[in-house]
Amino acid sequence: FACSEDRNQLKAVYQACFPDDPMSFWDYELDTLMLPDNILVYRENGRILSTVQILSEQLTLQGELYTVQYIYAAATLPEAQGRGLMGMLLREAHKLARERGQWYSVLITQNDSLFDFYARFGYRDCGKLSLLQGDNAAVNGNVRIAEENDVSAMLELYRAKQKNVLSVFRTHDSMGLQRKMYGD
Repeated sequence: FACSEDRNQLKAVYQACFPDDPMSFWDYELDTLMLPDNILVYRENGRILSTVQILSEQLTLQGELYTVQYIYAAATLPEAQGRGLMGMLLREAHKLARERGQWYSVLITQNDSLFDFYARFGYRDCGKLSLLQGDNAAVNGNVRIAEENDVSAMLELYRAKQKNVLSVFRTHDSMGLQRKMYGD
């Protein structure tokens, strides 16, 4: 597992593998989610070459809750790819999930080219996510960055839209954390 002294190395791996994500995102991520038992790392000579975060989440579908392992920030430095490091980390993560009573493991790939890679470890394509770019002019100037007092309304809208869709179970606190984590 990673420890607090690994923070800068983790950020270097994330920056190499997710160059479009701002470092402020990873600072917040590590400040919030870096717990003693949720970031697996592979090291050689003290250097982190590969890492996965193994977060515990609850998914909901039609009122049922499922505790799952969410594989997040799976990353291997480009010069270390192709050596089986991610496979070792995923197998260890799956072992931990079983020990924790999490019978499902979920991940969202950075791009579609990774589907075949993750299929080797039992993952399958369960659907696509889409990001829509809105036209700010179409909303007559009512778009603004979410504030703390918006969280209850955001949660209500989220739950209404996710009623019959497998989705992450959100509470007021977790929705507030999402607002803080993603900022703008």
